[in-house]
Amino acid sequence: MKRLLDSYIEQYLLNEISKEELYNQCVKLLHKILNGSLMDLKNLVLWGILVELMEIEDLDGESCKELLNRLSAILKGNMCGSFMFVMRIPEKFIENNLQSLECSITKYLNGERLMNSEIMSLHDIYDKKMETPQTINNILEREILELVKLGYEFDEEYFKFDIKHKLFVNTMLWTEKDFLNKICTLIECYNGKREFFVQVIFDKGDGTVSVSV
Repeated sequence: MKRLLDSYIEQYLLNEISKEELYNQCVKLLHKILNGSLMDLKNLVLWGILVELMEIEDLDGESCKELLNRLSAILKGNMCGSFMFVMRIPEKFIENNLQSLECSITKYLNGERLMNSEIMSLHDIYDKKMETPQTINNILEREILELVKLGYEFDEEYFKFDIKHKLFVNTMLWTEKDFLNKICTLIECYNGKREFFVQVIFDKGDGTVSVSV
């Protein structure tokens, strides 16, 4: 889809299609993403560019050409670029791989004692192999699990809060409750209950996706 989008931009810059035709093709690509695999990173990386292209109808010829030259250079890898947008995972795309983790954290925050089986379930996070993310869901899940690994040490019958890797952090101002609330916020994003920020950084034509709350 990236090559297709770049080809449409190139056609306009070569006066092979009109601004209206370019706009219509971009609308079709947006609909294709929305009606297809919206969560797939290979599609999501183009969202920021497509949204900018939706503005070309309101631009004069020179401004439009300037925008399209910049976007084309980013897609071709001749220029770095950064795009940010806010999103929430639609209900039909929600995954439920973290229910046990969510229940354990909620129980722990409420002052309840976790059973050994629940602690072992948390311990299993350390053995979980994380594949290369293919969807925005995968990125959120990885962020959550990596935070658990960062903040806790587990044994068969106990666990303790201990942030292992720190840099210029005042531990007196960074409490376990703050840490768990951060994880809970990400879980809410993962469950489609909260919006989050998505940033796409293009370097050498490839887009890398990261999330923040």
